[in-house]
Amino acid sequence: MVNFYADSEFKAIDKAILEEYWFSNPYKIAKRYYSELGEDPYVYGETPFETFMQIGNALKLKPQDTLLELGCGRGRGAFFLNHFFGSKIVAIEQIPEFIERAQRVQRSHCLRRVEFRCQDMLKCSFDGASAVFLAGTCLQEDVIERLTRKLSQYHARIATISYPLKGFKVSQELEILMPWGTTSAFIQSVH
Repeated sequence: MVNFYADSEFKAIDKAILEEYWFSNPYKIAKRYYSELGEDPYVYGETPFETFMQIGNALKLKPQDTLLELGCGRGRGAFFLNHFFGSKIVAIEQIPEFIERAQRVQRSHCLRRVEFRCQDMLKCSFDGASAVFLAGTCLQEDVIERLTRKLSQYHARIATISYPLKGFKVSQELEILMPWGTTSAFIQSVH
């Protein structure tokens, strides 16, 4: 296991995001948000840093890339990918409280290549994205189908967790670690 906190700059950024949640649990925030919408309250999860490193390497992220993270949660992955790969990250999340807190950290650390947007991933623009990350394991089938149709219009490298997108060309399958155990990640593109 890699100690990403050996990098003092990243440690300071991640510490700032963790401090944003000192007296509040992100899982409870997500549960409350989705319960109020009448949706499944147990859809929130967090991707480990080791998995973000695998995904970034598999997508061959470079500083000239723009990665669109669909469902960024509290933003730790967006900060991680930006810091370790230098790519511009556009992080999409529909829970306003997560976006507000991530934006505070972004401003306090003057991070210009990380952008947080409070949007529905089905309604956001994918323009300019050379790579996309979707950890949509809990998404309903109709949402996955709509995202698949939308993504098929772009020529981006795409990483998904647990399943490949129908009709896309899978170039690599990785064994990754998620909070619930080991699963697969798929690197794919439009045919």
